[in-house]
Amino acid sequence: MKSNISATMKQIYGTGNFNPRRFDRRPNRNRGRVYLWGISIFLFAIIAVVLGGLYLFARTPDSFIGDKVYFELSGSLNPKIAQIENYTLKIINNEEVDLEDIELFIDWSSASNDSASAVAHFISSEIAPESEANNTWKLGSLGVGQMIDFNFQVRFVGLSKEKFTLPFKFSVKPNGFGSAFELEHFEQFELGDPTINLAINGPEVATNGASIGFDILITGDSLGFGDISKLKLSIVAPDSFSLTSSQPELKDSNQLEWILAELPRQGDAYKAYISGDLTSKAGEENIFSAELVRDNEKKPIATSKKTVSIQSADAKVSIAVSPFQGKKLQWNERADYVITINNTSEYVMRDVVVSANAPDDALWQESSLNLGNNGFFESGQFIWDSSTTAALESIRPKASVSLKFSLTAISAPPKGFIGSPTLSVIALVSSSLGEQDFSVQSQKADINILSDVDFDINAWYANPEGVTVGSGPRSPQAGQESVYEISFKLGPTTSDLKDIELLFDLSNLVSLKDESNYSVGELSFDEENSQIVWSASRVPALEIPIEIRFKIGVMPVSSLSQAAVLLDNIKLIVVDANANESMEFFGRNITVGDIE
Repeated sequence: MKSNISATMKQIYGTGNFNPRRFDRRPNRNRGRVYLWGISIFLFAIIAVVLGGLYLFARTPDSFIGDKVYFELSGSLNPKIAQIENYTLKIINNEEVDLEDIELFIDWSSASNDSASAVAHFISSEIAPESEANNTWKLGSLGVGQMIDFNFQVRFVGLSKEKFTLPFKFSVKPNGFGSAFELEHFEQFELGDPTINLAINGPEVATNGASIGFDILITGDSLGFGDISKLKLSIVAPDSFSLTSSQPELKDSNQLEWILAELPRQGDAYKAYISGDLTSKAGEENIFSAELVRDNEKKPIATSKKTVSIQSADAKVSIAVSPFQGKKLQWNERADYVITINNTSEYVMRDVVVSANAPDDALWQESSLNLGNNGFFESGQFIWDSSTTAALESIRPKASVSLKFSLTAISAPPKGFIGSPTLSVIALVSSSLGEQDFSVQSQKADINILSDVDFDINAWYANPEGVTVGSGPRSPQAGQESVYEISFKLGPTTSDLKDIELLFDLSNLVSLKDESNYSVGELSFDEENSQIVWSASRVPALEIPIEIRFKIGVMPVSSLSQAAVLLDNIKLIVVDANANESMEFFGRNITVGDIE
């Protein structure tokens, strides 16, 4: 029985010895093989992913749209008229393929198709253009994820606030494709303020056969002008105008034109002048036009027009304006007007009505209006008629009537006001003369409102803070040098100022020392005129004064009285930047007695 059990166990476990504490499993010969298969499959999966990625990202796309090529233009989209502007066009390739044979075309002429007068003129580029028209460039290749900067300069001409669109067209050949693709990018511009101004100054009304003259003034900054030898001023006059004189003299009397470089300067303006006789019928309008054109550019960079209306010679009306005080009108000051009507006919003028337009109501105080001669204000007009003003019931031949009114400018320029702050008034007279009615108008009466300018000059030995800023004897002593500090404060001012000069004449006892302190402008000494000069090209409207300090030395040969003058003929010259009109101010002399 025992032997049978042993035999059976041997068959089951393969051993003749059975130990219940020892249990050896059958060896697993496939385990290593399974490990090898697993590693192989894992590596195969990695290789498949890599090869798939290479296929997806490195293969040439089946199609190309170009919507992942981006364009960015850096530079002003509100360029100043006639000024050279700098731009950078950045081209970024975010496509999945390199771009080759990139060619850029800028259609400069398209602006004129989109706008009445706006034009963009190519000036220069870092990459030389391929065509004589300066509108095509080869930019080479652009890899995936790369970018190109195309730098160029342009000058814009046209009307202020005019909008236009400039197209940039590209031809690109994606790597692996047999043909090129066209891409486009558009930028919209709005012209800003002009850097060059052209004006025709002269009469707006005249009588038949009258002799009239015009000043043509061109102003602007040097950046806008560029090479003035390449700018031509041309004037077109009506056939009714017969030229009698011009300044400068014309090379050809049949062509009213000059090279800008040939014109004389009047202040900061180039000036030309023409005069002649105007033969035209009453009621007709005669148009004079001027334009400034640059060589090789079709459209002018600046234009101006003047319309002269022919009216009856039976009466004349004029209007004059003057500041109530001083030579110039400033903010919060009164302007006085006088309208004069002259009956130049042989008949009595009856039922005369006189009107004058009110100037820009943003510039004057309505409460300040004072209408003399029983005038009244209605619908933006100052009016006088025979019902309120007895003198207008009739005006005898060769007689005249004068009407007066006044108004006061507001205290400071309106916020956001753009342009020249000018009060402009035109007077109109209508009347019956014999059996017919007629009307005549005056020339325009303009007066600029100029900046308020406060300034103060002091001489210190010890300043108001008690700090001694001078040296040597406090009172000048013979044979000894005394040093004093001169303090000039400019401001507050109500407008920007430009072309500023402050002049001091030195007495023969005074010298300019090397010590000075200022943050704006330049201080210099004019030895020829024995004059101290402080100058600044431009200063913005000042709420807080700026101060210029310098020191002078005084060495008398004998004792000086308190009235002895150290600095005299002190003069401040400024130009109101908004009105482009100059002003002069005179300061008191600095004497020995003024030193504190």
